[in-house]
Amino acid sequence: MIKRLIAAFVALSLGVALALVGAGAANADTNNSDSKNTDSKNTDSAKNYVLVLWQASPNFTPKFPQSYVADTGPTNSTSLDQLDGKATSCGTSYQVDLYANDSTTASLLSGKVLNGSGQSWPGGAYKSSFSKHIQTAACAPVVAASVSYETIVWSMPSPNNGTVATYPQHGVAQYKGEATPTLDVTVPTTCGTQYQVDVYVQINGKVDNTAALDALFATGLAGPNAAQDGKYLAPGGLGQAWKFVKNADCVTPPPTVQACTTYGSVVSHDLTGWNTSDTRATGHYAVTADGLHIWTEGATSTDKVAAYYPTDFALAHAGTETVGASLDYTATTGIAPGLQQVVDFNNDGTPDGILVGEAVYGGTDWWLSNSGTLPGSPTLPASMTTGGFGSARHGTLNDWLALYPNAHVLAVGFSLGSGVHADGIVKRITLGCVNYTFVGTPSLLDVAAGDPSNTNQLCTDSQLVGGVITVVITPHVGYQITGPNGVVPFNGTTGTTSSLAPGAYTVAVAADTGYKLTSPASFPLTIAAYDGVCGQLVSHPIVTPVVTSSQLGCTADGSYTLSNDLNAPNGVIWTVDGSPVAPGTYSVTSARTVTIHADPNGPNFGFSFGQQQDWTLTFATAALCSTLPTLALHDGTLAFTGSNPTGLLVLAVFLALFGLVLVLVRRALALR
Repeated sequence: MIKRLIAAFVALSLGVALALVGAGAANADTNNSDSKNTDSKNTDSAKNYVLVLWQASPNFTPKFPQSYVADTGPTNSTSLDQLDGKATSCGTSYQVDLYANDSTTASLLSGKVLNGSGQSWPGGAYKSSFSKHIQTAACAPVVAASVSYETIVWSMPSPNNGTVATYPQHGVAQYKGEATPTLDVTVPTTCGTQYQVDVYVQINGKVDNTAALDALFATGLAGPNAAQDGKYLAPGGLGQAWKFVKNADCVTPPPTVQACTTYGSVVSHDLTGWNTSDTRATGHYAVTADGLHIWTEGATSTDKVAAYYPTDFALAHAGTETVGASLDYTATTGIAPGLQQVVDFNNDGTPDGILVGEAVYGGTDWWLSNSGTLPGSPTLPASMTTGGFGSARHGTLNDWLALYPNAHVLAVGFSLGSGVHADGIVKRITLGCVNYTFVGTPSLLDVAAGDPSNTNQLCTDSQLVGGVITVVITPHVGYQITGPNGVVPFNGTTGTTSSLAPGAYTVAVAADTGYKLTSPASFPLTIAAYDGVCGQLVSHPIVTPVVTSSQLGCTADGSYTLSNDLNAPNGVIWTVDGSPVAPGTYSVTSARTVTIHADPNGPNFGFSFGQQQDWTLTFATAALCSTLPTLALHDGTLAFTGSNPTGLLVLAVFLALFGLVLVLVRRALALR
């Protein structure tokens, strides 16, 4: 009792102290009349409080421990309404307490349990000024779930006797949420199939098997294993929880020839691609502008025309046209040819015979050639063995399909003869949804393309200029130029290309439709690269030709010398009297005229502007050599008579004059 009085006294003292400092307190009780008191003076900028929501005992009887629900964390607000949104469980009592934001409160919150009142400040639990109670509305009464059912239809891989299951089974249909178990649901009626219908408990009170049944439906039943679905089956046993449904066996209708909805086309300008090996010596064919002209010369065994085009289609796709509609033929003489279908009855890739269609037998009857065989030797119905047809084995294409549903046609064509004299035009054959027509090709007109030409790469104004190809534009001729970089465009009027790089090129030529080319279809051309240096001009040395000469003497030959100031042996190209000569010295032995011409040896050498290039040298006999006196010699001595000093003096004078003449002559020669 004393402890309770002391606690009350302490609490009262704390309340008075808080009131004196202007602290606001709040008290609220939504359902149990505890007052809520908030005082804005107790709110400051510091976060001094923590509000905690506890789950209280029913009717708020002081029963501990109380479990933690939520708290605000540190806050500066003393409002007790901050955690109302956290009190959400129906029919539940909550207690809201305001605590001081201190280590004691932090320790309390870490434990998440309130073990009694008086923990932390201010006021602890159950203090009217700092706590309140919340009572949520009572929960709605719990209504027990009703039982619902699901019916699943399973398919079986093969029909049985209607009472034995086969596996694996696959889900076909689900019927969910049925109030009562039922097996009367829609089951596929596909002939020759068998189904199992099972009823399962989908929901029973709080047990919901919906997801499990969905997974079972997706997986299927692998075998008669009750563990797969037995625990979900509705009670009741055979005839109530499950049943079998077996549909009647399927009856396959006999195959029939289908009508064509679209048609292919084969146009022949000649019989290339057709097998004409059965055409005999006096049977003929020719594709003309009107169609395929066929004829025989008489009515002998060699009078036969036949042709077959290879194909492969099911006999069921032969088309429903009559023989007359399938063969567009105009007869000039005699009968029409018969249509032919080379047939492989058992579809093993080997022809078994030929079905022949002739309009004379009603247009829908096809008879089997005498050489044909029937794989498996089936018994023909009486309707296929009557007389009056091309052979005793005949019938419609549907009759033949009834015997051989998988029959294929390997070739189609026609045959006229043998032993038939006839003439006519085949314009069209229609079999297997394909129209075979014949159109003669008109004579082609000759056309020739002119030879193309080209220029090589050049150097113009110190710039490389590409080569050009020119084709001769000819009517009804097409051209294509290709080179190292692919197709080369050209001017359609002039036939010239733009500038092209050096390399190998080809001009391909083709004639237009209706024309044939008489010239080559391809012309190879090569654009050669410029052979030299194109760009900055190169300076070459200037050479000066030098010509010197010496005249004829009384006792020596004349000469002339050809050289240049650079002493370059190949600097000047010399010609003498029109003939090329090498530089050097040449002798002249008799009087004559020498004509000399000089050219620079370009491009490595050049002449200055105005340089002399031509010389004319005249060589003549010396004049003094022909006018000197001749002294008479007698026995090798000068003529001398007596001892007269006058004679000796004359002789001495003469000799002196002769010596003087010789000196003058030599000086004259030296001056030359």
